[in-house]
Amino acid sequence: MCYRARAFMRAIPFWLLALSGLAAGAVGGEFADLEGAVAKQPGDLRARRALAEAYAARGFVEESVAQYAAILGAEPEDAGARTQAEILLNRRMPRWLSADTPAAALFEHACCDLRTEGGIYRFLGTTARFAAHEGERFDGVHEWRFPSVEYGYVWEAAAARWELRARCHTGEGIAPETADKVLAAVLVFHGLVRSHLNCDPTRVRRRPIDVWVTQEGPRGARAVGTDIYAYAAHVPRPPEEWLRVLAHEYGHVSFPGIGGFEATDDAYADGYLAELLLPKWLAAATVPQGMPWPVEGWQAEARAKRAALMAAAEGELDEERLRGSDRAARDYFLGLALRTEERCGSRRLGEALKQSAGGGARQFAVAVRALAPDASTAPARAE
Repeated sequence: MCYRARAFMRAIPFWLLALSGLAAGAVGGEFADLEGAVAKQPGDLRARRALAEAYAARGFVEESVAQYAAILGAEPEDAGARTQAEILLNRRMPRWLSADTPAAALFEHACCDLRTEGGIYRFLGTTARFAAHEGERFDGVHEWRFPSVEYGYVWEAAAARWELRARCHTGEGIAPETADKVLAAVLVFHGLVRSHLNCDPTRVRRRPIDVWVTQEGPRGARAVGTDIYAYAAHVPRPPEEWLRVLAHEYGHVSFPGIGGFEATDDAYADGYLAELLLPKWLAAATVPQGMPWPVEGWQAEARAKRAALMAAAEGELDEERLRGSDRAARDYFLGLALRTEERCGSRRLGEALKQSAGGGARQFAVAVRALAPDASTAPARAE
């Protein structure tokens, strides 16, 4: 399910304020008395306002915005609270948002629920461009200028808040809807990989995924660390190309890397593996409006490629076929990985990839023998 929120949503009830309390994160210390007053009386908006102002004065943007969001949830017409919250958001976007923030309608956004075999993942993406803040205006590779940013948050149930997981930086001449679509796709891919492989690059590297969408460069995309570049993004292209290219680069960012294929167009096979598995996992998810482009063409293309690669890798596992650095070795690795996922499950594939990351395809074969011996002998299931 996807839905959009714009200014002036209905107020949330005070019992919800009481439940949320200071779940957005108390700071303590000099704020302890004010925090205690709010904890005792969550519906006391004057106490919340005083706490918000105290947080803001000391630079605690996240905590201050959370208090203003709670105030606006109860009193949507409070112009003072809305103005102060907007001032903070223009200073910098928070690293996390409280549960109250969507109802407060501080900015235009879209929320999406992605239902997978691993559970429900909820995403919140801004849909109105923000002026880039300090540290967001220039990328780290080309040093090109990106004046606008959109932000993607993921609901983290354990912390009971929305946490920043992706930023989409846009260069001059990029249509707003292009940025919306790229950000939405990356957020859905993030949920699919977390659900199926239990991999989250934003937790490992303690920073959001940065996507740089620009007119510059040759048509295509590139991944560097947790950064993804979408070049020549103003050039029209079919939906399956956008999805395939973004999935490929997200695979480089998030899948445990299996390399050694230097004699091919890409030394690491994780991008191709993501191209093949993400559409399969998406087909099994309940996300009717979660993807920004039609997915049927991409899924059909990937289904045919999976079938051909798995058929070519049938039979007993043959480590000798993984010794090379050419396309034949890479394709055999992909077929073996796809067989492992098909016959033993995506979590088992994830463990095998993690155990062999950085060690090459032959190490992956060793991990498969130990973790998923059925992958080399059991018949494939029809999709």
